[in-house]
Amino acid sequence: MWNQPPSLPAQGEQRRSPIFNIPRDIPVARAGVVAINAKALESLTANVEANFDFVKSTFGVGGLADYVALQSEFARARLDAVADQAKAIDELAQKTTLDALEPIKAQVAKSFKLAL
Repeated sequence: MWNQPPSLPAQGEQRRSPIFNIPRDIPVARAGVVAINAKALESLTANVEANFDFVKSTFGVGGLADYVALQSEFARARLDAVADQAKAIDELAQKTTLDALEPIKAQVAKSFKLAL
């Protein structure tokens, strides 16, 4: 009984394997990737605007000390913003991965229940 090769499904019968559910699960993954790309583009736009604002503000500095203070403030703000942006993209990527794998995980669990 255990040494017999698995039988193929009859014509028209769908095989109960998680691999055959992948095409059905692709739209979930695609939507997540689109959301991640949108978030990355939003972050890029915010960073470019912040850089332009910084350059504009450098034209109004009175001296070297003011410029150094402005540069330090800008660098600190950008580092905080980039860290927040990376965290948001990471959370979105984790959610996308979990959402895309959930149907496959459920099918595998169902397959193991049927086998036992």
